[in-house]
Amino acid sequence: MAAIADIAAKAMLQQPQFHALMVTLLTIIKNISMEPSTLEQLAQCMAFQTLVPVLNSENGNYDKDMESQVIQCMFYLCRISRKRQERAATAGLVPHLQRCINEDSQVQQFALEIICDLAHTSAPVRDILWQHDCVEFYMSIISHARDKHWHVTALRSLSAWLLNDTERVESRLVAPNALAQVISLFCTAQQADFEKVVEELHTMMQKSMLLVKAFGVSEVFVQEVKARLHYPKAMVGKTLLAMLRLIYRNHPKPRELDRRFNLYPTVVKLARNNAQVLVAEMATLLLQDIDELGGKYGV
Repeated sequence: MAAIADIAAKAMLQQPQFHALMVTLLTIIKNISMEPSTLEQLAQCMAFQTLVPVLNSENGNYDKDMESQVIQCMFYLCRISRKRQERAATAGLVPHLQRCINEDSQVQQFALEIICDLAHTSAPVRDILWQHDCVEFYMSIISHARDKHWHVTALRSLSAWLLNDTERVESRLVAPNALAQVISLFCTAQQADFEKVVEELHTMMQKSMLLVKAFGVSEVFVQEVKARLHYPKAMVGKTLLAMLRLIYRNHPKPRELDRRFNLYPTVVKLARNNAQVLVAEMATLLLQDIDELGGKYGV
């Protein structure tokens, strides 16, 4: 069915008089896909194998009307269902999503949602993402997406991927450009976005000692962690201290780290913070590490 549909679609694309009919048919399918009760039936009718080839172009010219309908249809089909997301990736959707995002397509938001969800799906899907350099692609979303919501969403995708494929992903994340982009996100995020970034980075650091060590030798990162330690929300402050503790315990020269950033006085104040018990408890643990591994002020 998919092969026949692909041939038919190509034939119709070559005939201008069929363009309006194709767009109408795709719009109907898109509208059907907006009804949740139809999604599994559409998938069983090989919707992915039939619709994704419509996005192909032999001469580099993509029909925006048809692209819009197909990508929206993919969005509705892929929501919630990991199984359908896997079918979409296997059908070859990933490079089309990348193109829509890179070209600032009118359906860019739909494409961003789909491609960020794919990292959470399965090992076979992450292998497909790897083939299309999606670690770097997620980094480009973090760096260039105008809507800051996607910065955090892409970081969450990288975090999920790192947890499931640590060795491959961490090797890309500690590359100088990628590391600089993550650190920039950490330094510039504010309020709710910052809280989400902290949560994801802590999770990533717990999984990857390579990432911990890379952060530990970044003066910009360590200084920013220290500067944010007095964050008003106790849970965020505790997590920041946990991140700093990971860095300290795995740093090649903890005494030098303590002395360079003058950590001890700051941590002492936080350990005496009776208003935030969680922060005080984590600060006390870090003080114990400083005493054990380096001593006050590195003495």
